[in-house]
Order: sequence, then structure tokens, then C-alpha cells
Amino acid sequence: MKLTYTLTLADFKAGIRLHKRQKLGRRIHFFVYDVLIPLLGALALLSMITAYLSGEKELLDDVHLTFATIVAIAVLTIAIRALRVRKAYKELFPPGRLDRNWSMEIDDEGILYSIRGVVEGRVLWSGILSVAQDDRIISIYISEIQYLSIPSPAMSSEQRAELNDLVARHVVKKKP
Repeated sequence: MKLTYTLTLADFKAGIRLHKRQKLGRRIHFFVYDVLIPLLGALALLSMITAYLSGEKELLDDVHLTFATIVAIAVLTIAIRALRVRKAYKELFPPGRLDRNWSMEIDDEGILYSIRGVVEGRVLWSGILSVAQDDRIISIYISEIQYLSIPSPAMSSEQRAELNDLVARHVVKKKP
């Protein structure tokens, strides 16, 4: 089976969302950074605003610096996460390259993938740890944290069935 597709930033983000749902440790890690820290920052900011608006400024005399620090950490966490995702996506392609097409050839021996003029690689089925998929993305794990992403809409239903058959025959069931 041969595929040619464009991996967009939205597809890349979908791959990250799928990746973080694969293990409990990842779920906890991303929960802390994506939910808990921003929530604590929002609560600290809300309590500061409420205290100032209600005229109870003296309640914050001892903790306003701590609350301001929590808010700053929350804002920085959100901003840095967004910047790191964009940077990782940009690093998939050489600077200034507008052609972001991936090519893959998947057969009984393994997967040959390439970005024309940039990179080419081959992974045998014995080197694939697992495959995870949802309605947006298919991730083929070649290590614990490295995976090849294929947007699900880039494959026809016949190609998905063929991929599922190849995975069932060749990939030993291990969670990444």
C-alpha cells in the first residue's frame, strides 16, 4: 500500500493527544501540565481579583506574591507548551520548505517512509512496538516516544483494513 499525505499542525497536535492517552503516567503528566497548573493559576487570579473587588486587600498582604507567582507559572506553562509543539512540528521539515508531503509504502516487510529530498527511513515490523489510532490520526510507534503519524482521512477504508490486517499479523502486542 502506498500513501502520500500532508501532515498539518492540527494532525501533529492530534498525534500528541493520542500519544498522551496511551499510558497512565503520560495521562498524569499531561493532566498536571495541561489542566492542574492552569487551573491553580486561574484560581489564584480569581481569588486575587475577588479580594481586591470586595475591599479585602489586607487578606492578600501575606500571599499576593505567592499568588502572582502561581499565575505567572500557569501562563508560562501554557505558552511554553504551545511554543514547543509548534517548534517540534517545524523541525519535521527543513527551514523554508513549503512542501510538507510524506510518502509511505507499507507492505509485509515493514514501512518505508520519506519526505522527498529530506529524509528516508525503513522500519521492519519487528521494530514496531505498537500502533494506536483514533478517528483523527494513526500513530505507529518505533520507540517508547517516537512514532510515525498518518492522518486517518489520508487512508481509505480499504487501506485502513489492510493496515489493521498487517498490524494484527506482524506487531506483538506491547503498549508504548
